[in-house]
Amino acid sequence: SGLHKLTSVGIAFNNTKITDVGGQPLGESLGGTERKELELDLSGTTVADGTGAALGQSLMACACLVKANLNFRNTKLGDRGGRALAAGLNRPGLEDLTVLLSNSAVGDVTATAFGVSLCSCPKLHRTVISFCGTMLNDAGFEALLGGLVSKKLQELDLRLDDTLITDKSGIALGKFLRSCGRMTTITLSLENTRIADPSAQSIANSLVVLPLLT
Repeated sequence: SGLHKLTSVGIAFNNTKITDVGGQPLGESLGGTERKELELDLSGTTVADGTGAALGQSLMACACLVKANLNFRNTKLGDRGGRALAAGLNRPGLEDLTVLLSNSAVGDVTATAFGVSLCSCPKLHRTVISFCGTMLNDAGFEALLGGLVSKKLQELDLRLDDTLITDKSGIALGKFLRSCGRMTTITLSLENTRIADPSAQSIANSLVVLPLLT
C-alpha cells in the first residue's frame, strides 16, 4: 500500500478515547520496508497489550528504521505488549530512539526485552527512555543497561522516577557511564526511588572522567 512506502510517518492520538479496538489495527498498519522514521503518540489513552504487540510486529518489517519516537505514557500497556514492542526495535540501523512508558503497567520483563533488542542496534547514538511510575526494579534496569553497553552513545536521557530501583541500579549506572567515552549530553531523573549515597558517588565518579561531556 501507499502507507508502506512512506519513509516518514508521524501520528498523534494522545488524550483521546482510543482503545485496543482502534490501536491494534493502527499498529498493524505502520510497518513498511522503506520506513526510516516513525513517531507515534498514544499517551493518555487506554490502549494496552494488543496495540503494543501489533506495533511490535509492524516494526519488524521496518528494516530501514533510523529514528523511532514511541509514546505510551499513561496507557494500559503491560509487559506482554511492552516485550513485543521492544522485540520490534532490534533494528540494526536504528540511530535515534525515544520510548516513553511512564505510568503504564510495564516492568522488568519489558525493560529486559529492551536490553536484548538494543544489543542489536550498534549505530544507536541518541536514546531517551522513561519508565517513571512503573514496576521497574533492579533486575530489569540492569538488563536494560546491558543493551546499551559498548554503544557509541552521545546523548542519553534516562527517566526512572517513582520506580523500585535501589543502589544496586545506581551503582550499575555509574559503572555503565564510565564506558561512555563519546557521551556529550546526559540527563538522569531518579526522583522518589531508593537511590542513596552509594549511587550518587558512583555516578559522580563517572561524570568527572567523561571527556566530551558538555
